This record gives sequence, structure tokens and C-alpha cells, in this order.
Amino acid sequence: MDPRDGLGRGPRRGTTTAAIALAVLTTGQLAGRGLAGELADRRTRTPAIAVGLVTGGGLVTVAAGAGVIALGGEGSGLVVLLGAALVGLGFGAVQSDTLLALFARAGPSRSGAASTWWNTGYDAGTGLGAAALAAVLGAAGAPTAFVVAAVACVLVLPVPLAAVLGRRAG
Repeated sequence: MDPRDGLGRGPRRGTTTAAIALAVLTTGQLAGRGLAGELADRRTRTPAIAVGLVTGGGLVTVAAGAGVIALGGEGSGLVVLLGAALVGLGFGAVQSDTLLALFARAGPSRSGAASTWWNTGYDAGTGLGAAALAAVLGAAGAPTAFVVAAVACVLVLPVPLAAVLGRRAG
């Protein structure tokens, strides 16, 4: 048995790569959350600027990961793992900082409602995003689906950038 069967060769390539990629993605999310928290807590004086910068950086990282997978994912399990790590890092940073911004805006008396709305939006976005990506995947294949995911991340970049620029100007 070739130990590389799960990472680019052999009949089990997809299943092993997918399982490892999920673990890498989750580990990347944890690291992204930790790094975002460190930046927000210690590296800037204005939390909204930190949130905007980390969220923007996270979106760029997610887009880069999706792009890496789109460009080389079908040929190499290692490329898929690199892309999964980048997506996890970016998504972890975005997730942490958007929740931080929501709680800061809601205030302590409305944190329960803020948490409810955030979780509802998160779950709805995850479900709708997965359905949309599955439709693209079925119609056009994996590389195109990951390009669409990368482009979607880039298209929403004005939102965190506006938060940063609005805080600096005001």
C-alpha cells in the first residue's frame, strides 16, 4: 500500500484527502480565532478597526485558499490541504471578529439577542452558501465552484473596509 494513496494517488485519494482536509480546516479555524482575538485585544486601540482589518484579511485568506484549491486541487491532495488551512484561518478570523463587533454594538443588555441573530445568520449563511456552491459544483465542477467561492469573498470586501475607513475618518 502506497502511503500517498490518500494524498493524490490511488483509489482512496478523495476520501482520505477530504477527511484530512476537514481536520486541517478546523485546526485553521481555531488558529484564526486565536490570532483574531490577539489582534483585537492587544494590537489596536479601536476594536472596529481591528475587526475590519481582520475580517478583510480573513476574507482575502479564504479567497486565497479557495483559489489554491481551484487551481491545483484536482491534481494534488497537498494543495487541497494548503487551501483548507488558508480557508480555516480566514474563516476563523472572520467568525471571531464579526461576533466581537456584533456584541460591542449590541451592548451587554442585548447580548443574548445579538448571539441569537448571529447564530441564525451563521446557520442560514452556511446552509444557503453550501446549497449554492453545490449547485455550481454540480453544473460546472469543483474548480469553478472554488473560483465562485473566492470571487464571493472578494465581492464582500467593501463591507469590512468601509468599517475601517469609516472609523478612521470619524
